[in-house]
Amino acid sequence: MNTRKSIMVVAFITLFLQNAFSQSRIHTELDYGYMIGFTERGNSYKINRSLYKMHTNSIRLSGIYRLSNSYSLGAGIGMERYEEPGYNTLPIFAILRYAPVLSIPKGYIYTDLGYSIKTSTMTPGLLWDLGIGHQWIFRKHFGLKAQIGYNMKQLKTDYWTSEGSIQKASQWRHSLVISVGLVL
Repeated sequence: MNTRKSIMVVAFITLFLQNAFSQSRIHTELDYGYMIGFTERGNSYKINRSLYKMHTNSIRLSGIYRLSNSYSLGAGIGMERYEEPGYNTLPIFAILRYAPVLSIPKGYIYTDLGYSIKTSTMTPGLLWDLGIGHQWIFRKHFGLKAQIGYNMKQLKTDYWTSEGSIQKASQWRHSLVISVGLVL
């Protein structure tokens, strides 16, 4: 009985994916983003752009599924390097897009929500993006995109106090995001 159920599930998933790919509902995106930090505040310190030239370089790979002409859902993974002070992050995130004006078929509002995984070199923490974007599709599975928005990133770290003990810190960086990418 378990074999029969497994075969049914695999057949359903295969038919679903075949239908999705044949209708070009699924595509992949590769993005490069540059973030201009405004402030970083939290337990251990408070800094702003006038004191530090906070910036971030980001590379993200995403899979997007178009639910309808107005809505798309997706998931992605990335690598980000925050500077001044320096952090590396490995975010995994969900994507929601909404096209409010169908007369602009490739314009959309987006939001990303996710979490950065902790490793020996990566700093954990929540992330949230909100912005607008536009795609220019040249062929069935090739195009370009551009986005501009707001990024809020939590950076969970340890820091040394003046007494010599280690404390947990939670910093929140607020940034302007400008990104360009390939739609594949």
